[in-house]
Amino acid sequence: MSIRKIWLFVLVAVAIISIAINALVLTSLTDRYFKSYLTENYDQHIQQIKEYTQNAIKSDSISYNQMALELETHLDDPIIRIKLYNANGDLLIDVQETENEINNKRYRGMMGNMMDKSTEEVDQYKITTDGTLMGYLNITRNGSAENSIVAKLFKSSLIMNSIFSMGIALVFAIILGIYVSRKMSRALKDTAAFANDLQIGENRHYHKSGIVEIKQIRDSLLELGTRLRLKQKSRKKLLDQMIHQTRTPLTIIKTHLEGIEDGVIDVNHETTEILQNQVDMLTSIISNMSGMIDAESEIDDLNIVAFDLNLLIEQIVQGLLASFQKKKIKIDISGNINKLTETDQFRLSQALYNVLTNAYKYTLPNGHVRIDLDFKEEQDQVTISVSDDGIGIEDDIKNHIFDAYFRGNYDVNSLGDGLGLYVANENMQMIGGKIECDSIPNKGSQFRLIFPNKYVD
Repeated sequence: MSIRKIWLFVLVAVAIISIAINALVLTSLTDRYFKSYLTENYDQHIQQIKEYTQNAIKSDSISYNQMALELETHLDDPIIRIKLYNANGDLLIDVQETENEINNKRYRGMMGNMMDKSTEEVDQYKITTDGTLMGYLNITRNGSAENSIVAKLFKSSLIMNSIFSMGIALVFAIILGIYVSRKMSRALKDTAAFANDLQIGENRHYHKSGIVEIKQIRDSLLELGTRLRLKQKSRKKLLDQMIHQTRTPLTIIKTHLEGIEDGVIDVNHETTEILQNQVDMLTSIISNMSGMIDAESEIDDLNIVAFDLNLLIEQIVQGLLASFQKKKIKIDISGNINKLTETDQFRLSQALYNVLTNAYKYTLPNGHVRIDLDFKEEQDQVTISVSDDGIGIEDDIKNHIFDAYFRGNYDVNSLGDGLGLYVANENMQMIGGKIECDSIPNKGSQFRLIFPNKYVD
């Protein structure tokens, strides 16, 4: 099962369970409190009927017909019939709901046979005045108040609304689940394609994912791809070294064999020993091939030389000057070191060259790039600052600019594979230095190459 289907299934299942539990709890609580309300309301209604009947019997101005009309207004569910007897048990008033009213309630409540008369109950109340028995009041009701038609209608409506709400929530959960699952599925498919492109050496642009885990996977793939490329380069150089090392023994063997064939070299113990030594050397090289290929150590040795740093910077700037002038970017150099610098000239040159190239890319036409050279004699430390008034670097990507193959969102149309600052940082670390960066968006950036004036291993 795909992640998309699993996510959709889990989301819908959680939605159904959550809504069902919520509906069950809400329905139970509402039903309980509504039943209490109906019971309390029914008791108040009965008390009103008793008080009215007591006052009406005491009054000589109210006839039985008037009392009957008044009591008819109290025929409200669950009360379906009211009878009034005198103290001798003679029937004085008898009011009840008509058959049509009962049928209408049955229809509205969809209760059917639940309205059967077998559920009717009669409550009798004594009517007294000043301690004297005046009569009896019989109230016929359709079961208890909590089982009345109103209560059943309310319960039915509550259940239907809960089902309706569950349906709406389920629809929204499905829509949301489809949207999120599609987004996740697309991000995962892009990541799979991204990994495949890394494998075959492609370097295409993919949409940035807002999912943290996906982003972490892609970052890990980028780092892995970088390591594989660097390791591949290391392996090639090691293989070249191995081939170079095999040339000498092979040449010696070939020369001796040709000499033996021409009769120039005699086949003796000394000759045999020389050939045997060369074969042993070849065997050793071939045996160590696996270890050489899998070596993780740096293959490039540092070449520490003493040179004029001022002259080196001038040469690098002169090499880039034509490009800067074409883009109408002014470039200045300030500062001077009055002593020779001892470090790896090639690695420092490459780092400075990459930083200047980066400043060129992100400085707009008619901009300004400045190189400041500073020497702290007490620390024997050199700082080369490259400042520009370009577009700057956003805070959220500043921590990634030295990652291999990293390119900001505004970098999609520029040339390069995102290795320039990575290589510069690696080179500076190898010569015992570092790179620092300060930047303000839309105002510019400053990169500082800091390294010891004299390399100490």
